[in-house]
Amino acid sequence: MVLLSAFTTIVGCRIAPTHSWYKNEWRGGFSYAEAGRYLEDYRNVILVCVTEDHVEDLDPTRSSSWSVLCFKGTVVKTYKGDWTVGERVAFAHALDSTVKKQSNTRVGHLTFVFTDVHTNKEFGVLTGDFENYLPETDRLLRSLFPENVNE
Repeated sequence: MVLLSAFTTIVGCRIAPTHSWYKNEWRGGFSYAEAGRYLEDYRNVILVCVTEDHVEDLDPTRSSSWSVLCFKGTVVKTYKGDWTVGERVAFAHALDSTVKKQSNTRVGHLTFVFTDVHTNKEFGVLTGDFENYLPETDRLLRSLFPENVNE
């Protein structure tokens, strides 16, 4: 934990507010075993420090276009899978509505990413496949994957 704090201080990462982008119940409402079953389907469980983010419109000529949240970052912790600390990661999440154009509002925030992908290209994530850092989620992941945690 001390190493993570030191690393995030050096690179400028900070812990986001305690609300989650996706409020699912497995953290607070599901049992430890249910959380484990939920996460076993993912090949990779990582913690990313966001270094760049922006919103893109899929079709800017239409007023009812979909928007895409695009993120780039660096892996700061691997709980499970093939990613290693320091690797660059890029992921995107499509929304079924248009959101205000913005950029770099999430820079420096820690984000959990749950995926089956390990690539140097941008990949898509669904709702529930990424969320803000929460200390209780970190503790849960450390206890579920104690032999795999790499920071």
